[in-house]
Amino acid sequence: MSIQNFYLPALEPLLKGETTLLPWALVGSALSDTSGKRQECALLLEFLNDAYVQTLFAEPSKTFAPSSQQSKSVFENLTSPIQIAPTPNGRYDVKQIKEDTKWLSETVTINEETALRIILVEFQSRAQNQLRGPLSTQDVVNLQDAAGLTNSQASSIFPSLNFTNTMDADSLWSEFDEPKSRKRRLLETYFTERRYFMMSADYVLSKKLRGRLPTAPIAISSSNGSQQQQVALPGGPDKQMYQDMLLKYLQLLEETLESAALPLESTIQEAEFVTAELEQEWTKSHLAVAVHALGVIFQVLDMKECNFAPISIIDKWFEFVGHFGFLDGLQAVNEEIGELIAPLRCLVSVTTLKVLNLPEALAYLLGESTSEDDEDPYVTDSQLLEKIHQVIMDASEAGSITASPAIFAWTILTHLMFSSHQSRVEKRDSTQQMRAVTNFEQNMDLEMQPRPGRRNSDASMVSMEAAAYDNFLSSVGMHLDFQIMEQTAASVIGKGEIFYMVSEMSSGLGDSLAAMFPPGIGSRMRIVLIKFIGCTHPFVQYQEEPVSALLATLSGNRSYWDLLRANELDADADVLAQSLQDPSFLDPYFFQSLNRYPLEFMPFIEFSRALSGCLTLPEESKEAGLIPKLLSATPTLTFVLPSEFQQYELTSDGDNSNAFVLLDDLNLFPENTIAWGRGSAGTTPFVIPASTRGRFITDSGHIVQLDYTHSALSLLGKRLEASLYGRQYQPVLGDLETDQIAASISLMATLLQTGIQNASRRGNNAPWEDGTDLLEEFGAALTRNKDITTIICEVLDHYLQEELADPDSNVMAILTACVQFLHAILPIVPGRVWSYMTRCALLNTESSAGRLSRITANLDMVFDRFDFLVSSMLLMFDMVESAMTSSVQRKAGVQLKGRVENLWAGTSDKLLARVCFSVAQTTVDIFENSSTWRFSSELHRTVLMRNVVPILNRIVKYAFILGDSKPPGVLTACLFPAASYIVDSFLTPSAGSLRFQPLLTTFIVSFQLQEATLYPRRKEAYTDRLISCLEFATTLVRVANVMEKPQTIVEAQLFKSASLLARVCAVNSTFRRHSLELLEALVLSAASGSGEPPSLLGYLSAQATRSFLALLSTLDKPFNQTIEVNRIWRFFSAIVRNRQQWMANCLLTGKMPRDSIRKSGDVNKGRKDESKKEEKTETSPTSVLKIGADRLAKINEIPASESLVILEFLTSALNYYPWTIFTVHKQGELLDGLRQYMHFLPPSLSTAKANITRAIHQARIGAHLAEFFAMLIYHLRQIGDADELAEHVMQDLDYCLREGVAVSGYNTSLHVNLGRNFEKQYAGCKLEDFKRTLLEPRELGSEFFYALDYADTMLKFDPGWVGKKNNGFKSELERANNNLSLVDAQVALFHSWEFLLVELTNCLRKNEQLPTKMMQVARQCLDANEATHGPERFFQQVSQSRANLCLLLIQRLAGKAPKFAELTALLQTVWSSISATSAPFTAGDPNYYRTLLKILFVTLRAYSHYNSEETINIQAVRIEQAILNIIDKVVGQNFRTLVTLVHDPEVESDPSDIALLTAILQACLSMPGMDENQTQILNILSSHDALHVAIALYSWSDKLALSESKRATTSVNGVAGESDPIYGELSLLFLRELSALPQIAETMAAEGLLSQIASASITSYIRRPTVGPLSDSLAAQRCYSIWVKGILPILVHVLKAVGATIAPEVALVLNQFPHLLAQSVQRLEPPAKTRISSSARGGKADSGYVTLLALSELQHIALLNGELTALRVAQPGLIPEIKWDSRTAEENLDLWLNGSRRLLRERIVALGTREVEWRSQRLNAEDQRRMDCDNRLEQRVVAALVESRAVIGMGDRVDGNDGGA
Repeated sequence: MSIQNFYLPALEPLLKGETTLLPWALVGSALSDTSGKRQECALLLEFLNDAYVQTLFAEPSKTFAPSSQQSKSVFENLTSPIQIAPTPNGRYDVKQIKEDTKWLSETVTINEETALRIILVEFQSRAQNQLRGPLSTQDVVNLQDAAGLTNSQASSIFPSLNFTNTMDADSLWSEFDEPKSRKRRLLETYFTERRYFMMSADYVLSKKLRGRLPTAPIAISSSNGSQQQQVALPGGPDKQMYQDMLLKYLQLLEETLESAALPLESTIQEAEFVTAELEQEWTKSHLAVAVHALGVIFQVLDMKECNFAPISIIDKWFEFVGHFGFLDGLQAVNEEIGELIAPLRCLVSVTTLKVLNLPEALAYLLGESTSEDDEDPYVTDSQLLEKIHQVIMDASEAGSITASPAIFAWTILTHLMFSSHQSRVEKRDSTQQMRAVTNFEQNMDLEMQPRPGRRNSDASMVSMEAAAYDNFLSSVGMHLDFQIMEQTAASVIGKGEIFYMVSEMSSGLGDSLAAMFPPGIGSRMRIVLIKFIGCTHPFVQYQEEPVSALLATLSGNRSYWDLLRANELDADADVLAQSLQDPSFLDPYFFQSLNRYPLEFMPFIEFSRALSGCLTLPEESKEAGLIPKLLSATPTLTFVLPSEFQQYELTSDGDNSNAFVLLDDLNLFPENTIAWGRGSAGTTPFVIPASTRGRFITDSGHIVQLDYTHSALSLLGKRLEASLYGRQYQPVLGDLETDQIAASISLMATLLQTGIQNASRRGNNAPWEDGTDLLEEFGAALTRNKDITTIICEVLDHYLQEELADPDSNVMAILTACVQFLHAILPIVPGRVWSYMTRCALLNTESSAGRLSRITANLDMVFDRFDFLVSSMLLMFDMVESAMTSSVQRKAGVQLKGRVENLWAGTSDKLLARVCFSVAQTTVDIFENSSTWRFSSELHRTVLMRNVVPILNRIVKYAFILGDSKPPGVLTACLFPAASYIVDSFLTPSAGSLRFQPLLTTFIVSFQLQEATLYPRRKEAYTDRLISCLEFATTLVRVANVMEKPQTIVEAQLFKSASLLARVCAVNSTFRRHSLELLEALVLSAASGSGEPPSLLGYLSAQATRSFLALLSTLDKPFNQTIEVNRIWRFFSAIVRNRQQWMANCLLTGKMPRDSIRKSGDVNKGRKDESKKEEKTETSPTSVLKIGADRLAKINEIPASESLVILEFLTSALNYYPWTIFTVHKQGELLDGLRQYMHFLPPSLSTAKANITRAIHQARIGAHLAEFFAMLIYHLRQIGDADELAEHVMQDLDYCLREGVAVSGYNTSLHVNLGRNFEKQYAGCKLEDFKRTLLEPRELGSEFFYALDYADTMLKFDPGWVGKKNNGFKSELERANNNLSLVDAQVALFHSWEFLLVELTNCLRKNEQLPTKMMQVARQCLDANEATHGPERFFQQVSQSRANLCLLLIQRLAGKAPKFAELTALLQTVWSSISATSAPFTAGDPNYYRTLLKILFVTLRAYSHYNSEETINIQAVRIEQAILNIIDKVVGQNFRTLVTLVHDPEVESDPSDIALLTAILQACLSMPGMDENQTQILNILSSHDALHVAIALYSWSDKLALSESKRATTSVNGVAGESDPIYGELSLLFLRELSALPQIAETMAAEGLLSQIASASITSYIRRPTVGPLSDSLAAQRCYSIWVKGILPILVHVLKAVGATIAPEVALVLNQFPHLLAQSVQRLEPPAKTRISSSARGGKADSGYVTLLALSELQHIALLNGELTALRVAQPGLIPEIKWDSRTAEENLDLWLNGSRRLLRERIVALGTREVEWRSQRLNAEDQRRMDCDNRLEQRVVAALVESRAVIGMGDRVDGNDGGA
């Protein structure tokens, strides 16, 4: 059989990290995982079912067998160069591995394969071992600072830490790498592997025999049973196989114990490794192996299939216990060793009883049972009996305590043998005297008849034949005298030692914190003890010692709170279920205690309480309801008859001369009339009627038993009342003692809790109904309108009084029982509990401290006070839970749906808020003071913290997790005061360090946890403690972040504790996820501030960070649990995104900062090209970035959720650290795989119908992929290397093109109907109340938006929540969450697709397919917006983003010439979107409408590409009507609306809207064929009165300028000094565009437009001398712009349209601006000319500078001058002359054109952002040479100069014809 498979894989891929070795430690921890998740690991199942591994389970000694020639050969083959290439400078050294293997093999005497496996386990676990190593000096200093302690104080509070002899991190790292340290770790690994191997064998065998693992709850076991492979054992489940296995495990057990007895130096010769620590590990390892080996032996012997163990096994067993003296010789040198010796002795004792099998042996000897055909009962083997006898007698003589049960069992067996022998001897003597031959032959014939099985005729009392054990009796001398055995029995039972030992063992065999074994094994061992005690009854009878032992064995130290734990037992393994079906226990003990009740009060009550906790029997079995039925109808009553009661007479009742009958009624609770006056009216309970029969139990003392059927439960309630009101009654049964009161209340609490648990197990939706019946039963006999709840509360109040609440008395048990009762009735009558707690003295109040704080104020936390404190904490925890779960139910009426009574009716939120606040105060006090208390053990502190911290966490989380996080709008508003108190207690600057110390103590204790394969409940307690503290700290940090609090002291303390938070990840993988959540929350919170966040790497140190990241980079291998893997990747992403630069670089490069700095010292010198930059940022093969890329390359093979988190990490890395593109770009396989995956993604909607989760993941993955490629292209574009990738990505955009902009997943009907029906079903509650806040990160899926988990706990009271067929509101809410998850993923896809499109358009400018796809996406955006139906607050943003994308794409298409048909289709789509928007500037979304208008404008402008008359003529008709509609609905209608809004002072208007409409008007008028529609355009605009509105706006523009700016100041003349009369310019620009149409220009002239312009107020400002393009005043610049852009063009258009008729008016208007006419010439004077004439003219600031606006002014004036001159020539005397110097203007232009081009370039002034942009746009070299221009602005200026010169030239020629100017 080959070892090289799962057990020992190939070395090279293992050492490179490509595969994982499964250590026995991981196997054991996975098998003991109570959640069952790690047991689903495929690698684990394959490993356990591997043939070689199964062989090891069957032959355990083979696992660590000594070396052999074969093992050496296998080792040499595994490590040969052909199998693994030497890499001396790599991660591993083959030579060192071989040397270490040989050293370990020789040192501990194991074979080379096993040694090699241990070497590999250590190599694989180095990061974990480094983190588990000692703390550095820096770590210790940080912890002291966090705790606010000095060295001495820290040593007292944290005694387990060494605060003095510490080393720095570098020294620790160096020491770790030393050969000595490595070898010591190898030895420790060897010890660990040994004990975990045996643990695995123990658990695997349990799985094989019982069908489930020992620690798996019933629910998990049944749910996983069908999914998991069954772990098989070789050879099949035959008895011979198990017999062989037993022999081998017994042999291993002997060898192990013999080795454990030897000193370490006997095995390890090197003195440097013989240390006290390794000596203890050596002993612990061997003892643990022995424990699990014994566990295997016991489980095999405990199989049902066998009545008797094989004789060879029994012989071997007693040889073992005889040789080791029942292990009584083992000495516990310290507590850790003692904790292993106890289960060893317990197993030896119980296994010995199982081997003797006293019940079966007695039955066989008595002839009451038969053996199987293939069985040989050991009682038939005389030699074996002699051996057993010798071993037992030797143990007795040695005074062995462990052997005492076996000694007593053996005396019982030998007594029966002796009695049988004596009886047969006497019978034989008598028979020989009679000699009746006939009768003798008849009897012989009867005995020879065949019978089923083999009946034990030898042992029959009536048999006269010699029995097989007669020889044994003779050989040991017991055939004549049994006195020796009687003395032996007396020695073990005389002082009750045997029963005391049974009680001690049982306390560790239950389900409590002291449990040594998993519950299933412990319960089976207690069954053996129960049966043993049952067999001893004929010899010890009903006495205190066996009864106490029975009670201890039944309970197993189980408390009330253990009933709340998930059931981990089957009925056949449950000691309670088996006891209820065992007559040997019920008859002699339980029913005997019933017969003595209530005279002997405690036994029956304790038996009932223990047995009532059985939850495993089926409901239909008669034993299931035995205890409740018996307590409800108790048949007898035993008590002391009062001496004054003589109303009875003796009767003759057969042979019973003590029988009697009552002649008068007997009142058990007569009232004390002296104290209370008259008795109470009504029927008196518990009056035993006359004629009741009974009997005297004793001859003296008047102890009687009456045949009086009554309710023991009601009697308990009545006796509690009588004890409470002692002066009111004179009870016949006497007053209850304090321990009896506690037991009674505890029984009631147990019955109530068991009833609720059983009802819930049956699926009862109202489990409290059974509890209500029980409460009524408890209080049926109470008087004065009292019930049992009132009585218990009064009992609690009574004993909470200061003079009674002595912490060291039995009163603490009463207090604890009362708290348990309150907990039990909390789900039954919650209102009663909450109302009582408002007046209970237990909790703190605003004025005083509660009794709980006073009782527990002592520094020494003794057990009674500790139990009371823990019970109180558990009650408070469930009260907080009930406050949350009842949030909706409290709002309902008295009757719920389905006529169910509302248990919370009448309970006010104010009451709950007050109690919760008291709970918060009390809990914070206990939490803070716990660090100063002295506990009996650290386990007790752990249990307290495990129960205290969740209360704090739940209060805060429940208050902030739902709704708006502020009361009273949230469902959990009653918790908000308490949550605020807790938050303030920890987050305020005055909080101090005392409240942080319990958290820090927890981190330290968890860091120092030792690996253990036993005591599962203790391990669970430590685990729960740390997890609860981590969760609470995480909640505090998140709440501080949500509440936007500044950096809190808790955050600083947690950063200082970061080293511990990282190190606990290495202690137990269960801690990892919670620790990472806290670290992530810390990183996010620190990054949210404005300052530099603390460095996580700085607090961890470089070495710890290296190990921490190495540990995390394993990604939960080999189990690969998705939730754990995803959590690790999210932590990585948080590090990268949140300014943790140093650790992020470690993640991305795989190197420490100092390594990178050291290696980059020479690299940084002289490296200029990108290839050298790439070398500088080269990543290690072990970097997380490389691991993620490699993992993602197989995206089709990994879970979708993991793909999401890895993509999130990679995109974050590319976004925040651009140099990572060099690593990612090299991954050709990764890029190809991702593109292919994106290409083949199916449509979302079709996928959603089949599998909504898959559709969600695919959409989100598509979003991440689009973002990933967009970032990659962006960064590659910066270095000019993006085209190839962009071309490839372009081919795989099918999914994005199809799904990118749709966001079509929103199910409107689902959400609308759900919201409406939900509010109808749950009055006073809205669906939004269950909205998750940002306290916790949201995950896509069924819990995404609405908190389904919280809704489930709050609404499960309503049958309609789940529905009869799972079709209730719960499923609808789950659908809603999934739907919103899909929408969220689609929105993310849209934004990523938007980003990718932008990058593609930047790269692929020459791609022929891109324009078509861009046009397609643009139309998709508008179509999607038009089709969108959903909540406006959400889709409004999406619609705006779509419109922005559409605008961007069309703008990018502006430089291209799209097909005319496509452009027309786009125009129709745009127009359709605009038409669907009504009243956009008043009632709609103006921003979205503005974007649509911009899209429309860009679309219209795109028609300018089509200059072909043929194309225009063919296509223009199709768009002509659309253009007219645009002018009507968009331009005309909106222009009037906007001007109206401008005049409204309460409405903020945007001038850009009018400018946009003007631009659209210009684009419309420039469309082909629009000059033929002037009449229609005029009619359209007239219908909206657009011309008059524009003129009015111009007239009011100076006043509107004053109201436009709140900072406007008015000059002396009334002009706004710093205001901007922008509406004057906008109105004239609008009119200018209209005047370009001749027909409209004529209409304007006819309506007196020019005179209205000239007479407007703003025009007077334009005439001022300060107006100019370079004026210092904003108003003057705007006036100049009005003049140039508005007045002059309008004059040109009007003059051109009307001609000579309007010419005089035009000339008059121009002459009204003499200063501007003169300045138009002067502005263009070159600098030299300006200097000459400046003194004569008073030089102007804008002279000598050239602007495009001034040139435009010159051109318009020249045109007007030329036209008017021509008209004046034709009509002399009618048209005034323009006072403008054309010759000087022409001269200035010639000087600029013919002068220095450099001077011109320097004198050009850019006005506005557009001209500044033109100046920055340099021309290419060819254009520069040809045009002698440097930039685009200069090019335009030169062109304007040339055009202006040409226009003036034409005017001069006209003027010359007329005789000159």
